[in-house]
Amino acid sequence: MSSAFVFLSPCSVLGAARPSALSISNPALKSTSFVPRFSKRAKVAAASNRGAAHVYKTEMALQNADPNDKILEGPFQGKFGDWYLRQSDANGVLGYRLAVAAMAVCMSASVGLAVTKGTEIPSSVYDALYFTNLVSFGVALQTIHIYMKPLHNALKVLWGLALAASIGLAVSPLLGGDGLVMAVYEHPALLLAVGWQFVALTGLFIKEAACFGRVEAISLIFLVPALAGGHFLGFLPGNVESSGAVAFAAFFLLFSARKFMQPATDDIGDMSVFEYLAKGGSL
Repeated sequence: MSSAFVFLSPCSVLGAARPSALSISNPALKSTSFVPRFSKRAKVAAASNRGAAHVYKTEMALQNADPNDKILEGPFQGKFGDWYLRQSDANGVLGYRLAVAAMAVCMSASVGLAVTKGTEIPSSVYDALYFTNLVSFGVALQTIHIYMKPLHNALKVLWGLALAASIGLAVSPLLGGDGLVMAVYEHPALLLAVGWQFVALTGLFIKEAACFGRVEAISLIFLVPALAGGHFLGFLPGNVESSGAVAFAAFFLLFSARKFMQPATDDIGDMSVFEYLAKGGSL
């Protein structure tokens, strides 16, 4: 293929034309459109090279992929070559969106019960919603697409710390029979153990806001640390905390619902970047 590229390149066309250029002094050739024709041929050759390179990259992308992984859309032009939306990619995006939706439902249900019923609801109900949310968050972090691998891993570590601390507290006798959620609410210092999930959640919303700039994601960036930090430090009045929690639930539900209105490619970004990084490249 390299030899074909050399022969079709504009430089080789120029080199081949130089000897014939002397013949322009021939009166019979002066009236011809030699130079315009030459320029046109060079452009056609260059375009042919670009087309051949595009076909080559497309063929390589298909050859390197799993033949059992169905192509849904594409090719898309990426920074490091063409890429396709495959069934596995679409499944990952759907898993991410379903996990985010589960988080939004669990957290909103907890807020609704706490605001309307409070301690009338058994602590086991709050704990069930809490751990369902936490597990769903783990699924979301596993399926989210983030170019910066260190940042992605940092979010997973923060989530892992919160999960380990939550399980440890839930099975320990330190709670004195109280549920985990009620214990954290009554003893804000416990956020030092389980509150790392809120740092990771803020990071997720920062990623979403940076990619799509939606008002709900931007609002959640401020609401999550304000509510968690305000409860930890104890400076939020009860009515302000309740109102803020309701606003958080509303924005989170809106955020999760609008995720399903986006094309799958939006949540993937540029797959060629992930393929490039997987081969040891760096941005």
